[in-house]
Amino acid sequence: MAKDIKEYQNALADMNNEAVEYVRGVPVVKTFGQTVHSFAQFKTTIDNYYKFAVGYCKKCRTPILMYTVFINSAFAFLIVLALILAGGRPVTQPILLNFVFYVIFTPIIATAMSKVMYMSENGMIVADALSRIHSILDAEVMQAAKEAMCDGLSLSYPKAIRP
Repeated sequence: MAKDIKEYQNALADMNNEAVEYVRGVPVVKTFGQTVHSFAQFKTTIDNYYKFAVGYCKKCRTPILMYTVFINSAFAFLIVLALILAGGRPVTQPILLNFVFYVIFTPIIATAMSKVMYMSENGMIVADALSRIHSILDAEVMQAAKEAMCDGLSLSYPKAIRP
């Protein structure tokens, strides 16, 4: 899933970059009367993002469906379990109290499991974002910046704070 999140972030970044280029190019289109077809790369990145998003949704459809059905129907298994424990006898107070407790407790477990799932996904997104930030901070200083520093211009870069 971490690989899919990285691909998603790449597709989203490509689409955002092309959108910025498209907006920057609007004055050129207006000035020279160019058609929108000159911005085919923008449409291509949107199509690539669409293909990835649809493919990813189709890939996750079955696992999410099974997870949702299992988590949301867990209380139905409790009914069967209560009937098995009763064993054809009248339902006693301890069985009924346990049953009510678990019927109330089960949705709490479902909510907690969903939060853990989303927290895990967000953790992968944060890890990808941090690796992107570190790749920028670890990049070599450009030659023009080195020459400017040698010419007496003082360029100060903040030190990256890393854990």
